[in-house]
Amino acid sequence: MQTIAVSEAAWGHGLGSRLLTDLLRAATAFECAEVMLEVRVDNLRAQRLYERYGFQPIGVRRGYYQPGNVDALVMRLTDPANPVAPTPRTSESEPPGHV
Repeated sequence: MQTIAVSEAAWGHGLGSRLLTDLLRAATAFECAEVMLEVRVDNLRAQRLYERYGFQPIGVRRGYYQPGNVDALVMRLTDPANPVAPTPRTSESEPPGHV
């Protein structure tokens, strides 16, 4: 999978969670032992989504996103068959970012 994205107009409706859930189901069907991803360090909204599913930060890729030379946070989920149960968001006023 290259990208998961939800347009800003559709934020707050659970689409990012549904996309991620479907991705993790596919990873489980393909017997993946882990799932890794990169997310912009300034995309806190997406980082919180991934953390709710149990992804843990494991490193940084410097200057990964171009243009702009933005760093990527590398995250890993070690058991996609048993992700952490996502908890509801506590606020609709999350900072901008794209998921």
